[in-house]
Amino acid sequence: MRTELRQVFAFLVTTFLGFSAVMAQEPLSVTPAGPVTLAQLQTMLTELDLHPQLAAGSNDVLNVFISKDGMTFPVYLALGQDKSIIWIRATAVVLDGNVAGRLPPWQKMIELQESIKPVMFGYNSSNRQLMVRCPVANHNMGCEQLGREIASFISAVIRVRVAWDPQNWQPTSGTAPAAQTVSATAPQEVKAIDTAVGSFGTRLTESVKEYLADIAAFEQNKPISPETLVRDLATTRERIKALLADVDSLPTPADAEARDFVQTFKTFARASATAIDSLMVEYHRRMVAYLNAPQPGETRADIVAAMAKLAQDAEKDLLPAGNEFKASAARFYRHYQLAPAN
Repeated sequence: MRTELRQVFAFLVTTFLGFSAVMAQEPLSVTPAGPVTLAQLQTMLTELDLHPQLAAGSNDVLNVFISKDGMTFPVYLALGQDKSIIWIRATAVVLDGNVAGRLPPWQKMIELQESIKPVMFGYNSSNRQLMVRCPVANHNMGCEQLGREIASFISAVIRVRVAWDPQNWQPTSGTAPAAQTVSATAPQEVKAIDTAVGSFGTRLTESVKEYLADIAAFEQNKPISPETLVRDLATTRERIKALLADVDSLPTPADAEARDFVQTFKTFARASATAIDSLMVEYHRRMVAYLNAPQPGETRADIVAAMAKLAQDAEKDLLPAGNEFKASAARFYRHYQLAPAN
């Protein structure tokens, strides 16, 4: 049962954006010897808890969101034509008007280019996107290495912000419209929502870890008293109650896109916490009854098997709400981070 219950937590944790699946039973640890495929790349990004999605309008480009230093960047990953390179890129700004006439920012880009190699600046004249990109050798690529490459890439992007900052690309003459930011920092209200969602999974798993340890002791025939179970369950339920109170206190935004996301988050958060609470209460009832007066012929293994089935059913029941939440989250981040269609 503990394994199945941990898998329910893993499902919940990996469904929410912005935090690590600390309760996952085993990592995927994909480390192919040769070039990775797009599917393997997606698996690695999933293991890194980056929640990859296919970029809008594409079937061969993956999109993730990376937050650092108060900024959130839509980052795109794709395989090169011969599969020997993994391209990592972030669109910094979409330019309008007299692009060629903005000499100072171009000069700044040239000055900084050497300091960030192999990361490089690029410009797509067809859609006027100024981007930062980096080629990574597609060989012996594992999750840890991919995570390091992405982190290094984002650090380089931030170091040269002065070159791509949208404010530096404003038209200097004429009536051309201002540059439109693509990876701009989200408004304060959006940041608060992102923080609330991002911290929920961590707080939920922290709330229940003591009782999970009690369950583990029971399953492994280690000494555990009914009094300990009663005490730890009461503490755990109070923590979950406090967590849900914080979720409910999240203000309802005026903007429709944010309002939909917050409501979906609240609904799924409450359903998730309620499911976990119900499983723990039922397991508690069975464990205490067994410890106080086991039924003739009843074993701990019987209780574990029965609870495993309940945990599996709980995960299935949560799946539709989880998918609805993820779909709402994808719309929310695309809208507020202004991720461009590929």
